[in-house]
Amino acid sequence: MKNSSPTSKNDNQLWNKYLTTIYQEQGTEPDSSITQKFWKNYENLIQQNQQQRISSLPQIQQAIPVDQLYQNIFLKYWNGVSHTITYDQQVAPQNSTNDSVTFSMTSTTGCFAMLGVCMLAAWMASVFDVGLGGFIFFLFCGFMVINFLFGIIKDITNTHYSSTHKKVTPTYTLHYSYQINADHLIFTKIDQHKVKKTVRLDYVKVKSLAVYDGELRLASMHLFSMRDLWKDYIIQKNFCIPVSMPQGQEIADFLQEILILNRA
Repeated sequence: MKNSSPTSKNDNQLWNKYLTTIYQEQGTEPDSSITQKFWKNYENLIQQNQQQRISSLPQIQQAIPVDQLYQNIFLKYWNGVSHTITYDQQVAPQNSTNDSVTFSMTSTTGCFAMLGVCMLAAWMASVFDVGLGGFIFFLFCGFMVINFLFGIIKDITNTHYSSTHKKVTPTYTLHYSYQINADHLIFTKIDQHKVKKTVRLDYVKVKSLAVYDGELRLASMHLFSMRDLWKDYIIQKNFCIPVSMPQGQEIADFLQEILILNRA
């Protein structure tokens, strides 16, 4: 038979040999029509058995591409359309001092240095004239004690002035912008000095998130190449979502779902 497999042909040959031997031993001739019907049924059974084996094999499902999974999440949160979200954060004024509350040692250190010089001069003078040297010594000691006390009073006065006259920082505005796309977002921040910083965050880079000082930040990122080490550092340093931002929670939930996908 033209469509028979090699295994089927071998089986047919074995059965033909077996039946021929049986007929020869019994002294009978095989009926050709019965034999052909038998082999036809036998071949059908073999083919059915092979089809059952093939159909019983488990079907391997093709994995969904990561880009398509990002697209599904993007469709869920933003309806598959790129969004640009802006936010202006008003930063309240803060009181601060120009210098820390410490004693200035300029006058007191100078007093100690002058005291040492005077003591040396008085000692040298006492070598030649004991009475004059002792008088000069006590005179300068008294002068230095008074000068030292005035220096302490001056330091205390300066410290009190610094603590009571605080520098007030004026209110300023921080501008945030988030351009959200299917596989990445563009983050822009403009600070109070009008310095603009823009970074691109690919979703595949998101590894973990954490809140620091009232801002949601990238705690860590996936590193795929050492060449991206500095670039990732800049992204991690600048990217943030203020917790006071009205739509910040929606962006945070979106990135959290991206993060879960990246961990899978």
